[in-house]
Amino acid sequence: MNDQLTVAVLDQDEQLLGYLDPDVVQISEVDELGSLRSLTITHPLLDTQALTLGPYATLLVHGNKLWRPVTGDGDSCLYVIIDKRTINPEDNTITVVAEEAATELSQLPPVRISGMADFPDDFEDGSYNGYRDLKYPIWTVQGGTAEVTNTSPISGTYSLTHLGSGSDTLNNRMYWVSDETNYMLHFNIKLLSYGAGSSEPYFKFFARYQDSNNYLALEMRYESSIPTMYVFLRRVVGGVSTILATYNWGSTRWAVGGTHAFHIYDSGSNFTFILDSTTMINYNYSGVSFTGTQKGVGGNYTTKWMLDDFSFTGNTPDIQTITVDNTFLTRLLGDYFTIGTVEGTETFTYQGTVGILALLREIEAQTGYEFQFRYTWDGVNKRIIRYLDFLEERGETHPTSIEIGYNTGKITTEEDEGDVAIAASPVGAPSSTDTTENTMTFHQARRYWEGLAVSTTTQIPLWVTKDGDGVEVNGPLVYPPYNKLVNTNYVSSLDQDESSANYQEVQKKDGTPGSAPRTVLFESTETNKYNLYWLCVDKIRECLHPVVAVDAEVVDIQRLQGGSTAQYNVGDTVPVQLPDRATIITARVTKTIKDPRTPAGDTIELGNYVLDFYGDYLKVGRLGKSPFIEV
Repeated sequence: MNDQLTVAVLDQDEQLLGYLDPDVVQISEVDELGSLRSLTITHPLLDTQALTLGPYATLLVHGNKLWRPVTGDGDSCLYVIIDKRTINPEDNTITVVAEEAATELSQLPPVRISGMADFPDDFEDGSYNGYRDLKYPIWTVQGGTAEVTNTSPISGTYSLTHLGSGSDTLNNRMYWVSDETNYMLHFNIKLLSYGAGSSEPYFKFFARYQDSNNYLALEMRYESSIPTMYVFLRRVVGGVSTILATYNWGSTRWAVGGTHAFHIYDSGSNFTFILDSTTMINYNYSGVSFTGTQKGVGGNYTTKWMLDDFSFTGNTPDIQTITVDNTFLTRLLGDYFTIGTVEGTETFTYQGTVGILALLREIEAQTGYEFQFRYTWDGVNKRIIRYLDFLEERGETHPTSIEIGYNTGKITTEEDEGDVAIAASPVGAPSSTDTTENTMTFHQARRYWEGLAVSTTTQIPLWVTKDGDGVEVNGPLVYPPYNKLVNTNYVSSLDQDESSANYQEVQKKDGTPGSAPRTVLFESTETNKYNLYWLCVDKIRECLHPVVAVDAEVVDIQRLQGGSTAQYNVGDTVPVQLPDRATIITARVTKTIKDPRTPAGDTIELGNYVLDFYGDYLKVGRLGKSPFIEV
């Protein structure tokens, strides 16, 4: 029996409901680079044994899953019935269209990612280790015990509590690591019980903490002998303590059960603390340096406190990058996929709220790497395991070339140079509502851009940002890939001879010598000349090569491999002997259509796959991919 015709039907919890009849089921699977596998199943409604209405109409319903232990790609795959479901009594058939299970990632609530350092947590997931942000590490408990509880929470269902262990606030705290010096912080905190010290309640928020001898902290303590409840801004350097600012809260100490809203604004030069709606500390510390990357909350001795509705937002001038590693991917979708192989140390940037599957595609576009979904059967635990890999390039390299008359009946190539560009230039205009000053700023920025000269032998900033005071801050220096001539408004790759396009220049009229590179124009409001340069480079990489598609009708994919079980799959690299070329070229498989009943009709499409330059350039020496490479 052909194992590729085995199809198990599972319910939404992936429990077995039954099997389709391998003698009559019709299967067609389409896979395309950058997309998910699509499976079309056609099956008779009547049972072939008893000639009575079979169970297939009730099995093949939306939401149920299909498991193929062997596919035309030589692996196994899990699908969910999500698209069209057609019942045709006249033809005695039911047809369903399913997609591989990873499609469910597009049905999940989105995640929010900020270019700013953004750290919110309302603890409604029942954990203080799993907040929504994808950049920062988790809370760390330094002394005492912490838990998320649903007993009398401040708001919602859960709040975070911490009980001290009998030591001081330095050793009874919870903290996270952040190098932000310009940030906003908001949280609600309830005092559950006083500690054993004489100055209870004694509470600290650590704005910056390096060690017990070096920190900046907001301190609250009750002096019973006066009696007065004080708020201090305390600085400790080399073990020497200095009170920078003081606020007299009043003669009544913070009562057990009392909840207050803390609002802290630290600009890097000014520290402001607002309790509820009262400004208690507003201290300018320009010219005073601090060290330490820990921020946290602590209570003295056996103080017990509850915290909720926590929100930390940083405002750094640097581009916030996220590393695509096992930790990040597990936080993002570890509830749905087991993270498998993660190659490289790639990073990406993003600002906004985005669906999970769309975010994976964005990461692919920025890094040039590719995600791969895998599904395997765990025979020990009797379950399907879903894997997600992050690879420099998915697929295998095949030694056997595709040639007309040898192993394929047809090879067609389609080349499109309509969008080819060898150069790039930003365009735009001041808004009609802009002030005269803004209009002048726009034209001044474009004059600086036109006056910029760039040489591939001299390093330039990879980006330029601005700090909180509006001062430009250069990113790392790198060697640029293309020259830019002074007094020009475009960047050209023509002298690098990288494009495989035939049509690269626009010639001047007959009798007038010279030409101009084919140039792609793009709208941009960017004002920094170096940022404009890199935007041009990015656009050139997008348009450098023609779109090339190769369509091959392979006679028998398995036979091409000398009888092995290897397959031509999406992402694979294959040698191709084109009719109009004397040399063999290599191309990637970009699409396959496979039918296990008629493998001779399987088709593969090959072509180029152009990626975003920004991610490629950060890989040392790795350039954008060309349509094919002569071998």
